[in-house]
Amino acid sequence: GTGGGAEQLDEPPAKQLDRCELLVQHINNSKKEILELEKAKEVAEKANDFDLEIQLDENIDSYHKKIEKYEKLHLEAKEKAALVKAEKDAAEAARVKAEEEAKREAESYVLRLAAEAARVKAEEEAKREAESYVLRLVQDKTIDSKETN
Repeated sequence: GTGGGAEQLDEPPAKQLDRCELLVQHINNSKKEILELEKAKEVAEKANDFDLEIQLDENIDSYHKKIEKYEKLHLEAKEKAALVKAEKDAAEAARVKAEEEAKREAESYVLRLAAEAARVKAEEEAKREAESYVLRLVQDKTIDSKETN
């Protein structure tokens, strides 16, 4: 063994789908066999070949049992494939959600930084305007006082 078991764990959905297809083939083949056996049974009935009738009946029953078992296996394989796919989809969805969350957080952080920068800038702007207003007032006052002198 070269450790081939690992690969099977890696790709169960595909494997399960192969299994599903194979089981469907077996089910269909068994149904065909039953049709053939039922035709043969009609012939045996007409010929009053009771032993053959009984044998064909037993064969038909055995195929019906096989089909039941195949269908059970088929359902299990389908469920397993769906489960594996669901797990993969859930993991992918979680990854996408985490990425979006991270992006949103980064964006809101950038927005907060921008808002903070804008606020600081607005404060500085207001301070500068107030200072230049005060300077103008002072200048006007000194000009006024010069004129009146």
